[in-house]
Amino acid sequence: MLLIIALPLLAQPKQQMLDPNIRYGVLENGMTYYILHNEEPKERASFYIMHNVGAMLEDDDQDGLAHMLEHMAFNGSENFEGKGVKNFLERQGVEFGKNINAYTSLDETVYNISNVPTDKSEVMDSCVLILHDWSGSLTLSGEEIDAERGVIKEEWRTRNNAQRRLRNKLAPTTYHESKYAKRDVIGSMDVVENSPYSAIRSFYKKWYRPDLQAAVIVGDFDVDEMEVRVKRILSKIPKPVNPTERPEHTVGKNKEFLYDYATDEEAQYVRYSVMIKHPAIPKDQKGSQYMLQDLITTLYAKVINERLANIQRKPESPFIRSSIGYYNFVRTMDAYYIAGLKPAHMDVLGSMKALLIENERVKRHGITATELDRAKIKVLKSYQEAVKNKTEMSNDAYVKGVKKHFLVGEPKLGADLELQFVQSSLPQITADQINTMVKKWNTDENMVITIQGPSIVDFIYPNRDEISALLREIRIENVEAFVDHVVTEPLMAKEPTSGKVVSTTVVKGMKAKEYVLSNGAKVVVYPTDKNKNQILFQAYSPGGKSLIDSQDLPSSDIVTQVAEKSGIGNHNLEDLRQLLVGKQIRLRTKIDTYSESLVGLSTPEDIETLLQLIHLTFEFPKFEKESYETITSQMKLQFKNVSTNLKKVFFDSVKLVSAGGQLERRPLQNLAYMDDVKFDRMEQIYKDRFKDAGDFVFVFVGAIEEASFIPMVEKYIASISDSGRREVWKDDDVRSFGNGYEKVFAYAMETPKQTNYIKYQGERTYTRKDELILMVAKGILSERYFKTVREQEGGSYGVGVYNNYSNIPYDNYSMTMNFDCNPEKAEKLVEIIHQQMKNLIANGANEEEFKKSLEGMMKTREQSMEQNQTLRGGIVNQYSKGVNTALTSNYEDILTKLTLKKFNKAIAKIMANSNTLSVIMKPKKD
Repeated sequence: MLLIIALPLLAQPKQQMLDPNIRYGVLENGMTYYILHNEEPKERASFYIMHNVGAMLEDDDQDGLAHMLEHMAFNGSENFEGKGVKNFLERQGVEFGKNINAYTSLDETVYNISNVPTDKSEVMDSCVLILHDWSGSLTLSGEEIDAERGVIKEEWRTRNNAQRRLRNKLAPTTYHESKYAKRDVIGSMDVVENSPYSAIRSFYKKWYRPDLQAAVIVGDFDVDEMEVRVKRILSKIPKPVNPTERPEHTVGKNKEFLYDYATDEEAQYVRYSVMIKHPAIPKDQKGSQYMLQDLITTLYAKVINERLANIQRKPESPFIRSSIGYYNFVRTMDAYYIAGLKPAHMDVLGSMKALLIENERVKRHGITATELDRAKIKVLKSYQEAVKNKTEMSNDAYVKGVKKHFLVGEPKLGADLELQFVQSSLPQITADQINTMVKKWNTDENMVITIQGPSIVDFIYPNRDEISALLREIRIENVEAFVDHVVTEPLMAKEPTSGKVVSTTVVKGMKAKEYVLSNGAKVVVYPTDKNKNQILFQAYSPGGKSLIDSQDLPSSDIVTQVAEKSGIGNHNLEDLRQLLVGKQIRLRTKIDTYSESLVGLSTPEDIETLLQLIHLTFEFPKFEKESYETITSQMKLQFKNVSTNLKKVFFDSVKLVSAGGQLERRPLQNLAYMDDVKFDRMEQIYKDRFKDAGDFVFVFVGAIEEASFIPMVEKYIASISDSGRREVWKDDDVRSFGNGYEKVFAYAMETPKQTNYIKYQGERTYTRKDELILMVAKGILSERYFKTVREQEGGSYGVGVYNNYSNIPYDNYSMTMNFDCNPEKAEKLVEIIHQQMKNLIANGANEEEFKKSLEGMMKTREQSMEQNQTLRGGIVNQYSKGVNTALTSNYEDILTKLTLKKFNKAIAKIMANSNTLSVIMKPKKD
């Protein structure tokens, strides 16, 4: 038995395993509430109601109605008629689908209203009143139920992919002798389309009740006042009389292993899993010992998955993705889980055996002390960072932990107490104790093995006897112990010779400084207090693929991946990851069409290491043939079944027409394309794009102390070599088809649907004002399509609307609509898309929709300005496109002066000469 240092909170009853800053209580009607003051974002609050209710509580004639009921919560209630909830909240600048949302799963349903302004008491009252109505006062009118049936059917159509179908085929084995095998949330379309009104009303009355619900409210408000409000409004919900006990469903046990496989014509990969079931810790027993076991589980997962990751980096790895760990399977059952993805060069049984051998290795010989030490550093660092970042944690992030506390009894102590617990527990955890736990997890009983993959493969899926023989082989296999390779060499083999700052200027409109270095590089530094433990970084240089010869474009697509997976300097990736253990650093390189860039982040504590990595990325990149072969073999596997990947088939067609058929400059990725990827061109391409520091601007935003930071900049960035070359991107004259161009094609698919891509585009001199006007139009069109295509016609789950305005490589704009739909309604829905666009151009917007879109943008902007990434992006835009998008003069000032009359005139002028482009994929008829 492990001993742990007792913390005051851990000595409390189970229900008190909760952050002491959270106001917790249970109303007389049985409803639980959690209230927490939090100031991120400032003057905003999030309201949640959690229902311990999901699809598992449905009767057979209600299959799918728990999910349908979630939709109905936005279609009328006692105090908010019709679309009243949506309309009221959107008037407060709270956006539907983004800030107003819900989800249903097998065991729970959760509704949320996020980022609500807290400056008006009546708005706070109304949000709690919405929770009151969601609890048990939905209207559930027959008219609204009927209207929502089509929306649910289209959601099913969109989501009924290979993954869902395979899950359902394997469910009787995976969820052995359990109701879980009969439920998948979206449910039966026969029930959804034809069930009587009484079925959904019965489910609602029976299960939506306060003793199965929790109100969770987090935000920048007075907790005492909010608690009074909660008690005043939510206590009015009647206490249930003789409520039905909420059942907990389990999964059947099995002495002998269970096995099955399933195939689907649209599946892309062969996946396999071995699951060993164990009873879950009951909700009322999740105390300090449970926390300790969870900590051990986390440490083990980090060790074993580091081993697997190192194997997967090899070109002939027997599995291309894999994981081993201990997870919660269903409410009443946990599972030790081993899962892998078969590579192209190996049979499924060989791949399975290799992964199971790795599991056998750790089962027999355990983990090493040095592996455990690294895992402890990683875990401790994550908890330390959580404490540092606790004042920056968003309302919705807090709610995630509270949700688990309510639904399944997970301890939610808060960052400080959790760190204390981890600090006191980690030193006492030994490799032997973890090894004992691993042996306990690996049992012969309750084992379930499944395989899923494409219908057409170059092997025969194994039968049960072959799986049984495989398990016997592994038991007698000679498996050697793992030998840990510990890195002792420093990150940098040689210290660079520092350069100098040669000039300093202030960035116009910002409290940022531009430092020009002796090698020509520009470094922009913007110290902020947005996040006291974060520094964001981005480097930008013009050029990109536009300056690469056509024959090298396929190689350029993966060159940065090869470099990153090869490591850096004298270290391969495995060694590099060891050297960075415990450091909060990310760094990625990228070559885009018209630029090359580096993007990363660190904490103030780790900023010097980030700067060292930036220096090495330029001066000592690494290119291993092994990494190249690993990446290309995985890509070839991805493209092997590309003809059944409907998304890729469709968007390859979009890419083709968007490039005007110019595949030489915009090649499609497929097996033929892989023949043009050349390793011997990699290093030269990379070094050419990341050749000159003087061609880059390096932007740092966040918790920066300039006095200590600038000398490090001089050491690591000013020392990067520069040949004096200065580049600009090249217009390679790639233009999309237009003037009404339409590509329509039919394709074989399991679930008939039509996928539509409709684009309005044109050339027009770029201005920031016009760009913002297009963004306002996007909001207006999104709302119109929601009301018409989704709500009135029930023909699509939703229409995505996207706008773009750029001056690179030429001045152009576009507005794109993308959606799946019922093929039988497709012609009408596509016509609606065009009608609404033409109507907006010809007649403009009305005051209400204009105001709603404008307010939504201003609210989103207000929140984004509290984030360092918005400031970083604005500075990069200043150097790339000539407009600092983070400045008030380039956003708020423009929108504040924008009136409905000005908008209507402007949108008509912008879109006046638009041409259209359409790509439509229809289901192929038998």
